[in-house]
Amino acid sequence: MADVKFCGNCGAKLMENADFCGNCGNKIEMVKTSEDMESTVSVFDKPDSNSNNENEENSTYWSLPTEDNLSNVLNNNAYNTTQHQSQKPKTGLIVGIVAAVLLVMAIIGMTAEKTLQNAEKRKTEDIAQTEEKVDYSSYLDDEKEKKDEEKEYEKGTLTATSYESEFIGVKYTAPDGWALASEAELSKMPTDVKTTWEMQAFSSLDGSNVMIAAEKLPTSNMTESMYISSLINTLKNNTMITATNIKEDGSTIIAGEEYKILTYTGTQNGISYTQTFYLRKINTHMIAVTITSTGTSNEDILSSFVKY
Repeated sequence: MADVKFCGNCGAKLMENADFCGNCGNKIEMVKTSEDMESTVSVFDKPDSNSNNENEENSTYWSLPTEDNLSNVLNNNAYNTTQHQSQKPKTGLIVGIVAAVLLVMAIIGMTAEKTLQNAEKRKTEDIAQTEEKVDYSSYLDDEKEKKDEEKEYEKGTLTATSYESEFIGVKYTAPDGWALASEAELSKMPTDVKTTWEMQAFSSLDGSNVMIAAEKLPTSNMTESMYISSLINTLKNNTMITATNIKEDGSTIIAGEEYKILTYTGTQNGISYTQTFYLRKINTHMIAVTITSTGTSNEDILSSFVKY
């Protein structure tokens, strides 16, 4: 079995046929012994038992260190100084190479992390752009229409100060200076079998009022636009009032739902007023929120309606 060899600089055990110490980086130099055998000046071989005293005195060999005397070998400054002083710069070189490798690895790591972050950012942006491109409006409209079609009409509930309707989806509380008509008063209003007066509120400050009516449509296929066209013809042919400036005026949101708008200026018995119809179809009924304003803005009046 080959003798175990140790580094003369640090005492570490050497790999077989090693050129450098794996612990301190010291170069292992090979020399010829008197017996023409390769050996090293940086390691300690067990001396030949047959060698003479002269060889033992001049030999570059040292006794094989054990675990007990290894610390003494490491502290042998005379040997380290004479045999390895010229080799110590090699340690700095190896340390420099290791540092350079670590620096390169760090740069690669940061680059990879940055690349991963950019990829995640692009992925997030792509998802966001894809979501923006998806148009859910038609789906939501279909769902809303389907939900409305499933509703069965039911008249709302009226009290002295409030009104609410699950069918229409609104709640109303009379603000200061406003009063609600009672059920008895509503029953005296002109009507027919198709129209139900849900509520009416009056302002004691300027005479403005708001009312809600639910009219059973003659056909389920009638739309808000068709109803508005019919209403325009009725206004034009009404002999009791003079209607001018009749126009469709887009739409607005009341209690979270969209209503189409029709406005006109009316004159009756010498009194001029502006009336606005807010129309929304629910199943087989047309809901008409009608504001007759003589001072209070429509926005202020509608602000008293909230979602049911």
